[in-house]
Amino acid sequence: MYNHEPRGQAYKLSADRKHCIETCSWRLEHNLCFPGKCDGYSTECRCDPDFAPRPGSRDCLRILTKPTVLTATMTIRLPATGNSSKNEAIVDFHRQQNTSTIDYINAKPAPNKKLELEWAVTSRFKPEISSPGVRHHFIPTDGYQIGLVREYFVFTLSGHATYPANSIGPFDDHRVSETNPKLAELTFSGQLTQLPPTGWELQSGQTLRYSYTVKNGGFVTVDNLDANGVRSRRFLTGQEFSQVGTFVFDFNEPYHCTRVGQTEGHRSCRHDFDQEMLQLSVSFTRQNEVTARFGGWRDDHAGIVSYEAQVMPMYRLGDRLNENHHGAAPPHKSILLTGEAEETRRDGGDRQFSIRFELPPATPAVYSIIVTARDAVRNAMKNLRRTRRFFIYDNTSFVSKRDSIYPLSVDNSISNDGHWWLQNLDENVVFRWTDSFINEIHDTGGFLLPIIRLPELYNEGYEHNAGPRSVNAIDNVHGVVHFAAQFGVDADGGRSLQNPDASRWLPTADLHAQMQSFRVSRRDGESAKLWVRAEDVMNSSQVNSFVLHFDSSPAQLGQIGLVNRGVDGLVVHHSRSLHELRAQWTSSDVHSGLYTVKWEIIDNYTDSAVLMHSQHERRQRFDSAESCRKTSYRPEYCYCTSITGCFNAFYAASPNTEATTEHNHDLLLKLTVTNSALLTSSSTIKISIDLSAPHPGHVFDGAPGSEEEVDFQSGRLLRAHWSGFFDPESGIRMYRYGFGASCLSESQLHLETTGLEAIWEAPGPGSYMIAVAAYNNAMEPSAVVYSDGVLITDHRPSIAQISIGSLRVRPGLLLDAGSQDLWYLTETGRRRELHNDNATCRARATRMENTNLLALDLSKFNESVVQKFEDADCEDIGPAGEVFYLVTDSALELSWRAADSVSGIRKYSVLLARDSTGLSSISGPFFTKHSTEKISGLSLEDGGRLFVIVTANNRAGLSANLTFGPITVDTSEPKFSGQLKTRSDSQLLVVCWGGSDFQDPESHVLEFEVGVGSRRNSTDIVPYPPVVSAESQERSRAANISSVNSTCAVLRLQELDWNLIGEHTYHVSIRCTNGARLTTTVFAEPMVHTNRLPTQGIVMDEDPDANLENMFGVPHDIRYQLRADTLRSRWSGFKYATSFQVFLVDETNNILAKNLSLPPEIVRYQFFGLDLEVFKTYFTKVSATNALGTVSATSNGVTVESRRAKLGLHPMNVLPPVANETRRYMVEMDFQSSLSTIRVQWTRPRPPLDVIFHTAYWSLERKLTHDWQTVEDFRRVAYNNDTVVLTNLHLKNGSMYRSLLKLCSERVCSEAEATPELMVLHTPPSPSDWSVNLEPDNKTINLNMKEFNQFPSSEKNTISHYQWSLQHDGANILNWTDIDLPSSDIASKSIIIELPWPVRSTKCLQLAVRCFNRAGLSTIDKRQLRDCSAYDPKLIIDPTVTDAIGPVSLGKHELWTLPDADYASSKAQLAAVWPMLRYTLYEWALLASSGGTGGSGYYDKVLLNPPRSPINHPDAIAGGFTDAEFVNVPPELSMQPGRRYHLCIHANETLLQFEKFTQLLPELVECSDGITALGETSGREGRVALNGRFEDQMVTSLSDLLIEWTGFEAHEQPQADLPHVTDIQEHAYCLGSFKSGCDVLDWISVGVAKSASLTGLSSELQEGHRYFVSVKGVDFIGRIVRSQPRSFRVVIHSPRINPDALIAFGGRHRSISVRGVGETVCWHGRFSDPVAAVRTYWVALGSSPSRPDAIPFAESPDECHFWSSEELSELRDGHHYWVLLRAENFAGLIADDHSAPILVDRSPPLAGSVLDVDPMVHAVGTTAARNCNYRSSPEGGCQPSGQTFMIRIVT
Repeated sequence: MYNHEPRGQAYKLSADRKHCIETCSWRLEHNLCFPGKCDGYSTECRCDPDFAPRPGSRDCLRILTKPTVLTATMTIRLPATGNSSKNEAIVDFHRQQNTSTIDYINAKPAPNKKLELEWAVTSRFKPEISSPGVRHHFIPTDGYQIGLVREYFVFTLSGHATYPANSIGPFDDHRVSETNPKLAELTFSGQLTQLPPTGWELQSGQTLRYSYTVKNGGFVTVDNLDANGVRSRRFLTGQEFSQVGTFVFDFNEPYHCTRVGQTEGHRSCRHDFDQEMLQLSVSFTRQNEVTARFGGWRDDHAGIVSYEAQVMPMYRLGDRLNENHHGAAPPHKSILLTGEAEETRRDGGDRQFSIRFELPPATPAVYSIIVTARDAVRNAMKNLRRTRRFFIYDNTSFVSKRDSIYPLSVDNSISNDGHWWLQNLDENVVFRWTDSFINEIHDTGGFLLPIIRLPELYNEGYEHNAGPRSVNAIDNVHGVVHFAAQFGVDADGGRSLQNPDASRWLPTADLHAQMQSFRVSRRDGESAKLWVRAEDVMNSSQVNSFVLHFDSSPAQLGQIGLVNRGVDGLVVHHSRSLHELRAQWTSSDVHSGLYTVKWEIIDNYTDSAVLMHSQHERRQRFDSAESCRKTSYRPEYCYCTSITGCFNAFYAASPNTEATTEHNHDLLLKLTVTNSALLTSSSTIKISIDLSAPHPGHVFDGAPGSEEEVDFQSGRLLRAHWSGFFDPESGIRMYRYGFGASCLSESQLHLETTGLEAIWEAPGPGSYMIAVAAYNNAMEPSAVVYSDGVLITDHRPSIAQISIGSLRVRPGLLLDAGSQDLWYLTETGRRRELHNDNATCRARATRMENTNLLALDLSKFNESVVQKFEDADCEDIGPAGEVFYLVTDSALELSWRAADSVSGIRKYSVLLARDSTGLSSISGPFFTKHSTEKISGLSLEDGGRLFVIVTANNRAGLSANLTFGPITVDTSEPKFSGQLKTRSDSQLLVVCWGGSDFQDPESHVLEFEVGVGSRRNSTDIVPYPPVVSAESQERSRAANISSVNSTCAVLRLQELDWNLIGEHTYHVSIRCTNGARLTTTVFAEPMVHTNRLPTQGIVMDEDPDANLENMFGVPHDIRYQLRADTLRSRWSGFKYATSFQVFLVDETNNILAKNLSLPPEIVRYQFFGLDLEVFKTYFTKVSATNALGTVSATSNGVTVESRRAKLGLHPMNVLPPVANETRRYMVEMDFQSSLSTIRVQWTRPRPPLDVIFHTAYWSLERKLTHDWQTVEDFRRVAYNNDTVVLTNLHLKNGSMYRSLLKLCSERVCSEAEATPELMVLHTPPSPSDWSVNLEPDNKTINLNMKEFNQFPSSEKNTISHYQWSLQHDGANILNWTDIDLPSSDIASKSIIIELPWPVRSTKCLQLAVRCFNRAGLSTIDKRQLRDCSAYDPKLIIDPTVTDAIGPVSLGKHELWTLPDADYASSKAQLAAVWPMLRYTLYEWALLASSGGTGGSGYYDKVLLNPPRSPINHPDAIAGGFTDAEFVNVPPELSMQPGRRYHLCIHANETLLQFEKFTQLLPELVECSDGITALGETSGREGRVALNGRFEDQMVTSLSDLLIEWTGFEAHEQPQADLPHVTDIQEHAYCLGSFKSGCDVLDWISVGVAKSASLTGLSSELQEGHRYFVSVKGVDFIGRIVRSQPRSFRVVIHSPRINPDALIAFGGRHRSISVRGVGETVCWHGRFSDPVAAVRTYWVALGSSPSRPDAIPFAESPDECHFWSSEELSELRDGHHYWVLLRAENFAGLIADDHSAPILVDRSPPLAGSVLDVDPMVHAVGTTAARNCNYRSSPEGGCQPSGQTFMIRIVT
């Protein structure tokens, strides 16, 4: 089958014919060996040179040679558009295979245009192919084709910031393919015209990558001889040749590295020379050469290829300079970088370049040097950038003076006598030289003028905008560019100032002002020389000067007075004749000298000045001081000035007149003086005529200011003062006085004074007085007045008998060591007389040096009688105690007796000291005028000693002391630390204690007594008899001791007529008394005799950490505890028990722990080592046992708590309520405006934690940078509904706060959780810089604005949002519209606002921007759409036809001044004027609005197409013809409120004839912009809401208030055709303290706003006061609508709590029995609120004062609440509960309180015992008869009945 001879065979036999050998055959698994040669066997195959086997095959179908590209060009072209020529670049991209070329181009198509790309490539593949030979049987001769099989381009556009890379292609040459190869040269050309794609804008740096690929291949046709010659093609594996090229778009010009980061490029400067874009060696030169240096140029893409530099002169063109392209200049110079590396060219050569130019030397001029940088794009039109610099060449000009025409001057200076004077020393000296200097060449040649900018040649940043000579004008005045001035000051008239100081020139700040203001430190009389220097740009200068003198003070006038009897300075004339008047004065001016002196006498009696005499005095001027002294009457008054010479200052004169005057008459003497600086001063004195003497006054002994007059003193220095002397005509001039033992006459008074007091030292004791006389200003004396005298004495007072409250001492006998008087000393330290006295008693008595220190115990009925001690004879009385005790440490009450027979007692002082000297003070001294004193507020140390020192001071200033002490402070009773032990039998009752059980450090001897009672704290069975016997007492007296310390006491029962009774309890006690008579009573354990089953008691859980030893009383029953390892309980009420057993059980009564048997005296037990679970409840069960049985009781349980529980409160800040829902979104969470109130709300914990943790604690923190500062420590707060309102705070504006909240359960609190940060914004935002631009379409507004400011440094953005509106006359034309600001970081943001209609230019419109901060406060700022004040041109043009309110009258060519009216009452007469028109006849009509969109002349249908025949218009309601420029609509015409009316006019074409010319007026059709009719009555009354509620209310903030309102409008858009949103032009509010009052805040306008946030009210509002808010609306014709006042009261405190008012159940406030259907709890008067009143109450019941765990809170409208028996059924007998109360006032503030513990007792008393007693024994009052007749259970508690009954037993 493999042999198909003769066509061929697949195998041949081997030579040995044993196997087959493969041949080059048609079979696929054989080697075809084509193109190639095969001699038969496949192993003999040789492929042609350009072919090889394919991998894995044995054939020659793989081509080894790539195609050859002969030529390849790519043309990119920018087609010609309009006047621009085409721009193309042709690139030969034929390179070695797979190499890439980059070409830069700057061809950028116009919008919506495309680039054109054309290519032409010639390639070839022509290998040598062998003939198939014998294989032509299965490879036909024409059955193979090998050549180029594919040729294509692919383009990729990339680099766009938004679009992904755009691949275009492939573009194939469809002439070739795998089945149609081309075996020869092939030229492939094409065009691409679809770049860039739509939406793609070409930018620099984007790339167009093109890839050209050519591939060879082909096929061989093979006949399959095995398949009867079926023919198939076998394809060759060819080779590809690829060439890649890239076009980089470079539309950017070269740039300089200093512009990186500003507008372009990214290659920054690296070298110092890079900073010089273009630097000239000089800017102003007198030499004719200049050097230009530059570097730092960059081009990011193509790189710079060349620089070109040229010099160009400038010439003057009007008021600017321009480049002179035809002027003489050096030739251009170029620098080429074509040989540089591409990276170097991108860095502009990376070096500094320098070019030198030589200038034409003949003519000064301004030159520019221009440098052009070009990049290396392939286009013919390169990218280039130019820059230029300017300089001035001038070698001839100079500055000259023109002061003969324009003199120098100083502002406010005056000229007098050839001198320039300045009359002030405070103001700056303003020196002027206006137009005094000039540089003629620079001024006329315009060297310093601005240079015309050429932005098309020199881009921004490349123009010479700064520098000595730039495009900007050099500021100059007539060619002068710098003025500098200086001054010098001397006191020699300027003569020492010759030349200026070169180092002190001060340049002027404002060149054109041509002045300098100096702060000249100067004094009057000094002179200044001022110099000015003018310089031009070439440093040529000129100097000039000016001399100025200073005097700001008028002449000095000395005292003007009259002279009489040698006394000068008088102002009272003694004579009726004016001729006898003598006047003298001094007048001088040391700075400028005197110029004129004038004096006058004026009579002003009738209130009209009458000149009685006037005369000028010659000024006394001299050439020198020596001449003045030689020729003057008073040479000591000579003086000299540095400028005007020497003068004499003394003047004396008499009037040359015969005029007279009268007594008690006044004249005026006026002196007027002018100095050389023309400053005038005058002085006027009043001269009185007085011939009468002064009136006498009163004289007092003692210093002035003394509370009382001195009558006694011990010192020798006497003081006196006086008052009341007066003279109604001329007043008091002086006083004369003298001291003596008798009265002195006026002639004996030699001491003088002008004061009101005198001092004199007396020679010794005795009585002295002072005499005083007063003299008036006419030197007339008054009568002599005397004092009542002073007694000088040495007598001292006496003081004794002190009594001290709370003083204690052992009573007994007291003997005075001096007088030997024997007294009985009482326990309180007072002395009593004894009724007998003997030597024995005296020998036993305690001796005291002076018993008179102690007070006598006087009779209450007769204080002169001393009480006697008659209770015992003195022999039976022991000695008094030697130690005095004070039993109080905080207060002291004293009394004493003192006397002084000479001067009397003035005052006392009391001092408490540690020693008798008083140097170591404890307290005081205390001063009093009484012989008693109460001292409180002491803190004396227990056991300390003190002395009481009382000092008595008499009226002469002498004193005497009483010192009593030492006194020991002992305020504590004896301390007991042991235990009393009792035992009894049928005969004895014995009680014992340890020897050291009773202790008292302050007392060494203690007394003891024993007693027995039927209950604790009572001795009703056996009163206290002394422990020691009579014999022991007698021995104690002999030994001088008061008692004996004992350790046991014994009572004989038979002697006491008393026996123990079964089933009763007896309480034995010992009373111990110390030396201070303070007692301590100690009770032994009760003695119980039992014959009954134990009673069921109660079990209480105790705090296991409570310190029982230091606790007063017993611990209360607890319901919660922290510890989980222990539990402690106590019990009571188990009467008759002999033992106890304690169990710990859980809620299911499982026993968790128990103890062994406890004795009956044990009433407390504690379990240790437990492991209790948190928030589970455990109970203690106690079993009481005696011989008769066992009873049990269980506690009410204790719950284990966690110390730091996590409750998940999530507290949050709560916004205050608002009435307007629109406003609600303006206030954001966590922002507020209030400075005094915070509201916090939290999530209630889950049960049972909501009951356990029920007490809220709140704290406040303020944020400081990154830390928090506590401003309010944690404090307990009352709350309701898990919300608390905190008032009366002091928050700071702009600060951020957070509240911390934790809930507590007695001592346990949850973790504190914080609210989000709350920012306080108490003020509205501040406006920023912003502007508006009305586009030419009059409908589009371009708003450019920066965001408003409020605390810009805050980390929080405080601004909420913005709104805009259009306003006219302060009211909105459009409703407020939100502004969406771009979210970019650009400071100034641009917003486009589209108006609903185009605006006209007849009204001044404003764009209003309203900014809200996040606390809801807003600021409105406005800008005019057009400049309403502009005049040339005028932007706001009056309408041709102006609406008015009639009737009106307007003459021909008369000016109309009233503005265009927009509103009128519906009853008003309408009118219109058109004063600017000159037609001869007008047709007019009044048209009712057709219902356009409204607006005051902004848009209406009639305004768009005014009618040519107004009368015939369908909307016309009135009309006619007139030849005047005004019309009045008939008054009877009625207008519809809310409708708008237009007055339209029409005039035909009119030819006006004038004297010398004619004027043709075109046809006229115009309408007014309209007037809206308002109703006859104003709008409706508005409603006012305060803090979100439309009702009178309470507010809790002193700092802020929110006012909102609705209504007021009569008409609104769109219902009415209004120009504005409503007919209300403005709203205003006021605040008053009475109804309709505005006395707190007067009316404040808020414009069109409908709410106002009042802040900063802390200084205006007071708590408890009621205030009234009124709001009014004013419409556009001035009518006012006012709301009813809305009142509020300021409340910042919660209700008050009265702790004296009881909280009780049915009148019981300590217990509750729960009987019947329930119980009522009442708390009458517990809460009160005089300011806000109590609104409601909440009441609950709890097991502690802070937990409502028994009965939850329920609201109660009044002060009583009923709990049913079912609600109270869970309460446990014997346990205490607390009533929990909350009271809320009408301001929403809450106070909470709780009751005292209330005991639940639902069981009756247990049966007691009855005693039978002998009534006879009771009658004589024995101890047994005083016993209670019955006993009761410890629960009920009863008192003795007070009656005794006989019990008769019948058998």
